[in-house]
Amino acid sequence: LLGLTQAGLAHATCQGMVLHAHRGSPDAPENALSAIKQAVVGPWDGAETDIQQLRDGYWVIHHDAQVGRTLSLQGRRVADLDSTTWKEIRMKDRKGRVTAERAPFLTDVASAASAYTDKVLNVEIKQTNADCLPAQQAVSTLNQNLPAGNWFLTSIDRRQLQCARRMDANGYMGLIVLDTQALALSSDNRFARANAARLNAPI
Repeated sequence: LLGLTQAGLAHATCQGMVLHAHRGSPDAPENALSAIKQAVVGPWDGAETDIQQLRDGYWVIHHDAQVGRTLSLQGRRVADLDSTTWKEIRMKDRKGRVTAERAPFLTDVASAASAYTDKVLNVEIKQTNADCLPAQQAVSTLNQNLPAGNWFLTSIDRRQLQCARRMDANGYMGLIVLDTQALALSSDNRFARANAARLNAPI
């Protein structure tokens, strides 16, 4: 019994708990290069950020499917923009005011994080893609810009992670599992709450 207890404690210690600054430091614009830089030099174990691919293949840092909430450009889908347009976009601060800081590319953020090998860049692929090339391009970009390997990928789309795995046999991949029932129960929409019982919690 003692042996089992000690093994259990060792496993718990090994798993540990790490804290990643969600979309970067809260003291800078959401998902901005400055937010990621502040996160990796700050008290967190790493920074979480979101990536999407532009129509000309470049990966950029952005959470929402459409721009406008955190960026100066309004009402366009990220996937419909090109890199020339992206370079003109400026970040909004946490109060919605446009700043002079430009919207970052994945290469910007990965390069900034590369100097802090004791910190981890947690990269979530936000888009879903029918083929493997986009995810594999993201892995290639991360490997080139973070040669120490202090990064990992997450996604709600299992296919994205399977594609990434073909490029990186040893890297950590995290599948994000959404609990639609819990989301419905916590919703402000009374119809969503009423239908929560019809949904199943994830297994």
